[in-house]
Order: sequence, then structure tokens, then C-alpha cells
Amino acid sequence: MDDNIKQALAGLVDDLVGRGVDRQVAARLACEKPEECRRQLDALAAREGEVMQPAAFLVYAIEHGIKLPVGSERREASQESPRAASSLENHQNDVAECFEGLGFRFPSLQSAEGLRPWNPGVLDRWASTSGREPAAVHAARFVLGCYDAGYAWTCGRFDFFEAFATWTHGDDLAFLDCIREYWS
Repeated sequence: MDDNIKQALAGLVDDLVGRGVDRQVAARLACEKPEECRRQLDALAAREGEVMQPAAFLVYAIEHGIKLPVGSERREASQESPRAASSLENHQNDVAECFEGLGFRFPSLQSAEGLRPWNPGVLDRWASTSGREPAAVHAARFVLGCYDAGYAWTCGRFDFFEAFATWTHGDDLAFLDCIREYWS
């Protein structure tokens, strides 16, 4: 491999790692999809305030070719044409689909409110309702934690050991699949 290519890939890996992506995952993505890595990295600033877990979102966006937001700053959306505003709306829909898809992987969340349409506040309230199955509460905590791990959700923080003590075989498999996809 040409030294220039090696340096470019190393720089790309460093940029991904700098955004919180695991080094092995970053190396795999840089080798498999270097153009998509650069596109998604360059667009990350336009997603500020919208993406709470940049590393997880970057991995998903690169692997699935998520549409890029219009413009380099979110404030430009109000100044752009209706077509550009529509493109930003499509991007927000892609983010919503990402979290809807994550939530619907868990059998215990199939009837949860706040997944479709994606609304983290509604999901938090749903999971905070007394009498909910513990497995569903833990699944909701995981999804909400992926969305924003720093926010103090009313339903509580995700705890791996508590979750595995309550999850059925389907919920634990959904969790393991998510982790395997993220770390592989």
C-alpha cells in the first residue's frame, strides 16, 4: 500500500477515534468505507445538538450511509430553500429511524410509546409508569442511554447487571446484537 494512502487512512482512523469510536472499529471502517467516513465526519458539526452519542451515531451513519444534513451549520436551514429544509427534515427522520429501529429490536418494547414516532421524552415517561415490566424498563433505559447517556432520564440509568437479571432471551439477544454491531 502506498505511504500516502497509509497516512490518509491513519489520519482518518485518528479522526474517528478522536470522536470516541473504538480504534479497531475505526480502522475497519476507514479501510472498508474511507469516503463515507470522511463524509460523515465532515457532517458531524452540522448535527451538533441533534446527536447525543457521536461515536455510536458515526458508526451507524458510516455503515448505513445516512444522508448528510444540508449546510455546515444547523442555523442555515431557516435561510435555505424549501428543498434544503426538506433535506434537513429527511436527516432528522433518519436519526429517528435509527432509534426506532434500535428500540424495536427489543421484544419487551414492541408496544412502547415514544418509539414510533421517535420521541425520547414520551419513551421516558412510558418507562417511568409504575407497573411496567422490569425488562421493558431496562430496554428503554438502554435505548435512551444510547440517545443521550448524560441526561438524567426519569426512568433511570441503564445498568447491565440489573437488565440481564430481568431480560428474557429475546431482549438479551437484542442487546448483544447491538453491542456486537457497535464493537465489531
